[in-house]
Amino acid sequence: MNKIEKEDRGKNRENRLHQHLRWLIAHGEDRPVPTVCPHCCQNPVAKIALSGSRKDGYSRDSFRLRVHTSCADCRRELHVFPAGNRQTILDLKFSTIVWRGFRQHDREQFVQLLKEIFQLPLDLNRQRAFEFFVAKPTPIQFAPHQLQLPMAGA
Repeated sequence: MNKIEKEDRGKNRENRLHQHLRWLIAHGEDRPVPTVCPHCCQNPVAKIALSGSRKDGYSRDSFRLRVHTSCADCRRELHVFPAGNRQTILDLKFSTIVWRGFRQHDREQFVQLLKEIFQLPLDLNRQRAFEFFVAKPTPIQFAPHQLQLPMAGA
């Protein structure tokens, strides 16, 4: 009987962790994006182009904010890879973290890119993450004098 109880506890814990992950992702979906499109400098970034494949992984260069991201309107600008390279365009959303096409290393790079886009600290701790996800989203208005792209590596 104890063995069955232990197995059930393990399953319940896993379910709670998955429920927590779903809650975080759901709360991240409606966050306003403070980073503007590098092409039009008017709208928030919404798309990323990745070079590579699910089988072989994606190029490290794919995860560069200034080159491989755009707003929904500038998506056509994302065809930046040489002919013959396989290209995938994804939404820049927290739900994309669980996309099955990512290997672990690709997923980690995507998470770092999301931190940059949402201007979160690279050393994100539990408290900062909690504050980010539970804060009520407030729309961001971009004024021409406020438009700035974050510096690479900042």
